[in-house]
Parts: sequence; structure tokens; C-alpha cells
Amino acid sequence: MATCIKGKPADADRGSQSGNPVRLHGEKRQSRFSNASPVVEPTGSSTVDQHTNLRHIVVMLSSALLIMSLVFAVVLCFAPEAAASPLHAHDQFAYAAVPRITSVDPRMGSEYGGTTVTIRGSGFVRVNRVLFGNVAALSYRVNNYGQITAVSPAGSGTVYITVMTRDGTTAASPDNRFVYVAAPRIASVEPRMGSGYGGTVVTIRGSGFVGVSRVLFGTTAARSYTVHNSLLLTAVSPAHSGGTVDVRVITFVGTTAASPRDQFTYVTAPPYITSISPRWGPESGGTWVTIHGRGFVDVQRVLFGNRAALSYRVDSSLQIEALSPAGRGIVYVTVITPNGTVAASHANQYQYIR
Repeated sequence: MATCIKGKPADADRGSQSGNPVRLHGEKRQSRFSNASPVVEPTGSSTVDQHTNLRHIVVMLSSALLIMSLVFAVVLCFAPEAAASPLHAHDQFAYAAVPRITSVDPRMGSEYGGTTVTIRGSGFVRVNRVLFGNVAALSYRVNNYGQITAVSPAGSGTVYITVMTRDGTTAASPDNRFVYVAAPRIASVEPRMGSGYGGTVVTIRGSGFVGVSRVLFGTTAARSYTVHNSLLLTAVSPAHSGGTVDVRVITFVGTTAASPRDQFTYVTAPPYITSISPRWGPESGGTWVTIHGRGFVDVQRVLFGNRAALSYRVDSSLQIEALSPAGRGIVYVTVITPNGTVAASHANQYQYIR
């Protein structure tokens, strides 16, 4: 006889639906099947396995994420260049500083303006104005962050060049000083005559002798010149045909204007004497003799006979004063220039007396 099981169907149904273990109640009767294997009760092991698998999956995902984070950190540490984006001009940003001038070139220019000046420094960003003193530059161009070229306006004296940007204004310092130079002018030349052979040392006085590039006698360049200061220079006249020319001084600012004050006369005729006074003196010498005549230009020597005057002074091309040396008898006073020598005549006789 088989074993019969009596139970509660409702509980059984409810247990199978909920997944809970089902306990069956009944009576066990002895039969010939008493050696058969007992019925095994369900224990819910399938549900436990599901929870365990879920936990394993979560742990594996967390471990994978941790490993990926570590790998990314190592890449950033040892290969930052690979992680950074490449640099491009359009994505760069610069912090602007207050502008500063370190030099200006040239440091001087014409009082009439028009000098192109190169300004070097830093912070030349968003430039609004460039000033020479308190006068705006005629024009300017920002070449880059550290250089500007500007054209000077008319002005005078010494001024400071100023660069104004949205971030500030350059401070005045010796580095941004600019000097306006007047156009050169000649007030006088001395002497006003010279030999046609050239070689006369001419003293030129005036103003604006700054940055002198040439000195001309007419259209011929001086053999040499020396600028002593902005008011004075000396020049050696070149050879030239006879006549009067204008002496010109050329600077980077301009050229002197022609006027009677700068005229220089070339003399090509040999000198001659019209008279001397006094016409005699003691044998011991020491008499000042005034010599009148023409062509006393670039005088090289004055002689009494064959003896040189103790000293002499050329007052003009028409007059010389000479100090007689010791001598005897009647001699001829002679004047020697590059153009020639005075010829002997009654007009230039001098007598030594006891």
C-alpha cells in the first residue's frame, strides 16, 4: 500500500507561489514499499544562488572601474602631452600688463615733425594713443607686443614719448625721452675769403648743428669738418674757381638757407701790396708795420727781406699787421699765399735805420 499524504491545499498553493518551503502533513503507513527513498523537501537554494551571483557581478564591475581609473591616472602622470589638446593661435589667451618703454630710436628729430621713431618695450596691447609730449603722433603702427613705429608731430625742446593702452600708460623716464632739433641756421663764417686752391679753415657759427652729414662750399663738399657743438663747427674749404659761394650745413633735419651771412669768396689772384706804414724802423726790429693791399687770403708767411716777421695778424684780405725782425738796410716786405707771392716794388720797401 502506498503512503498517503494529507495536507492543506491552500497552504500548498500559497507556498509554491511564494517560493517558500512547503511542509506536508500526513500519516505514514507501513507498506511493502517501506524501503523506498523519502521525499526531499525544497530548501530555497536557487534564490540564494541568484543573490550570490549578483554580488559577484557588482564586485567584478567595481574592480574593473578601479583598474581603469588607475590606468588613466598613470597615463596622465607619465604622458601629460598625450592627454592635453594641441595648442593653436585661436585658443591662446594672454594677460595684458601695464605698457613700458625701454628705448626709442632715433632719440631726436626735426622740429617740423615727420621723424619715424621705433619704440621698443612691452605691454603694447590694445594701444589707444601714442603721444610726443602732449601731442598725438601723426601716425603709428603696433608691430607686435614689444614694438611700435610712430611718426613724430611738430614740436620743440625735450619731450617724453607716451604709449597709452586700456591697461595703463607708460611712465616718463630717460628711456622714452625725445629731443626736437631746430633746422640748422648759419649766423656767420670767418674768414669770409679764401684761396681758390682751398685749404682755408673756416669757422661757422649758428644753431642746429646736430647730426651734421655734410658741409658744402657752393656745391663742393668741404675737405673736412669738425662739429664742436650745436652752435659751432669748423670746415676746411675745398678748391674752387674764383667768386663768392654760399656755405651750407646739412643735417638730418634739413639744410641751412642761403643768406649774406654764409657767403664765402674764393680769391684766385696773387696778392699785391699797395703801401706799408711806417716805412722804416730800427735795426733791432720790433716795429709793428701795417701792410695794405689785396689778396691777403690764406696767408702763409710775411717776410722782411729774407727774414720772417716775428709775428703777424691778417685783419682782412686787404690788411695785415706784422712785427719786423732785426735787420739792416732796405728790404722788401713780402706776403706769401697759396695764390702766389707779392712782387717787389717801391710800394713794399722797408728801411732799417740805426
